[in-house]
Amino acid sequence: MTSSEAGAPAPAAPAGAPDPLDDPALRRALAAHDRRLVEAATAAIRDLAPGPCPGCEGGRLEARAWPAPWDALARLLLGRPTLACAKCGLEAPAVPSPLGLGLGLAGAAALVVAGLQVILAAQQLTAAAERNGRFALGALLLLPGAQLGSAVWAAWQGRLAALRLVSRLRTREAGGLDAPRATWLQENLRELAFAAVLFLGLRHVAIEAFVIPTGSMAPTLYGNHFRVACARCGFPFALGKGEHEAPPETVRARCPVCDEQFVAPAGPVAHGNKILVNKLAYRVGAPGRWDVVVFRYPSSPQQSYIKRLVGLPGETIRIENGDVFVDGRRARKPDPVQDAIWIPVVDGRRPWPGADVRWLADPASADAWDVATDGARLTARPGPGGPAWVTLRGPGPQGGVTDYCAYNRHGDPAGDKAVADLRVLATLEAPADAPEGSTALLAVVENHAREVVATFPIGRGRGTYLLRAGERELARFEGPALAPGRRHEVALAYADDRARLIVGGRALCAGDDDDAPARTDHATVRVGAAGPGALTWREVRVDRDVHYVPLGSMSLLGERFDPAQTPVTVPADGYLVLGDNSPSSLDSRAWGFVRAGHLLGRAFLVWWPLWPFEGRLVR
Repeated sequence: MTSSEAGAPAPAAPAGAPDPLDDPALRRALAAHDRRLVEAATAAIRDLAPGPCPGCEGGRLEARAWPAPWDALARLLLGRPTLACAKCGLEAPAVPSPLGLGLGLAGAAALVVAGLQVILAAQQLTAAAERNGRFALGALLLLPGAQLGSAVWAAWQGRLAALRLVSRLRTREAGGLDAPRATWLQENLRELAFAAVLFLGLRHVAIEAFVIPTGSMAPTLYGNHFRVACARCGFPFALGKGEHEAPPETVRARCPVCDEQFVAPAGPVAHGNKILVNKLAYRVGAPGRWDVVVFRYPSSPQQSYIKRLVGLPGETIRIENGDVFVDGRRARKPDPVQDAIWIPVVDGRRPWPGADVRWLADPASADAWDVATDGARLTARPGPGGPAWVTLRGPGPQGGVTDYCAYNRHGDPAGDKAVADLRVLATLEAPADAPEGSTALLAVVENHAREVVATFPIGRGRGTYLLRAGERELARFEGPALAPGRRHEVALAYADDRARLIVGGRALCAGDDDDAPARTDHATVRVGAAGPGALTWREVRVDRDVHYVPLGSMSLLGERFDPAQTPVTVPADGYLVLGDNSPSSLDSRAWGFVRAGHLLGRAFLVWWPLWPFEGRLVR
């Protein structure tokens, strides 16, 4: 072969000849070779230090020096400085120290959180120019924060240095035919494209974030509100802000647990909860009763609303005594849903002077009770004559519990509907020397007479836990009695005419009360004790259920869609939805049904604000 032939290009393959790269065996061999290159580069990066360059022959990696004022800081934040080879141009970015990694990721998280806060706040603005400006500002904070976090993490893992070394090794194999150096965009294109596809895919197909602007689902979900604390007992609660109301300097409030009325500084407006919505839920399955759903408002599809789904296609819904009936039968909420929506009425963890007046001992056992003046402790020493009871005197008429909702400043401030769906829970304590045979009692009383009672045995052996309504036994459980000398968290939950006896957060037995009164005009709770030993109840708390009421004058279409006034039949392609804040919610009672095509998904998580942390599952 002549020298001219050696330097000539290889002859072209004949027309129609097979492409060598179509050979599967060759492709597998090339892929395996490429994997070995990446593995070798990754292994080399772990031990990379000033010295011979692994990307070329004869080159050396040298550490780049920092200017004198920054040298000490660089040594603190960097585990390894930037290394560069003058011969082949390989550059290995600096690797952060553990401290540098932590500070870098914290700074990135701060920028992302600040950007999210600005973007989420912008969602509630109505002026287009101001909203777009806020969105742009949020993006200017969020995107650099995301990039900073990605860069710091990539430097810590050595990924970018490994990619650059692989490029140099391929150049060596190609006989020095150097390719142009990759730009920043080329090196990060994979991460940027993945993040964009993931974000768009999740937002439009799987998960989307929404902001709650109004209080129609309070207190399950808050809209824009003020945070206040009771001037007497210190109980913190949310007070709704009107949608178009200018923030006032002070607000009038009424505490839901001690009934104190006071004036408080309004303070800054706390924006509504930010929630995540599962948009795949109704693509793969049917909506379920009691789901919290996000949907397009029927009359204005560009607006998104959130309510609780109550009526399914083809069902006839009516509301009686605050409860939902479906085709003539009571619809009971699942226990996880019920336990997520209790509304506080009494909280013994927030004692206040004079709280003892709320607990009235029965005349026959008045001498058996010692009630602390702040209401934090109730001690009973029952005699042989039978159980000793104290009864809660609630804030409603004749001392009953009502549907008052402290969140509402412009809804239904009276809250005068009697609520019988109640939960009473407390910490029970018997002295270590308590004799056998002592019994603790919790009860819900309807219409001044009918009682639903939970019985808790106390002793060192086994006992019988019992639920009864009137003279009828609902359920029982045989198991270890509550040990003396210890504290036990006990509760009676009675909602949708179903009673549960609970110890330590676990329901020991439950039963349906099918003989409950059709109408409740008065309801409260009682705490009792029986037997020879003394018992102490601490931190007694009382909660009430959501109580659905007629919409009245707020209805936009009369009463024909209001199941609290007339039975409503849901169409075959529709759903009936209600707000948990029934006195102050524009829902299906006002404007009719939600069509299946308008459902966007099921709310499943409150993820914002981060502080005070309100993250929780939506039930």
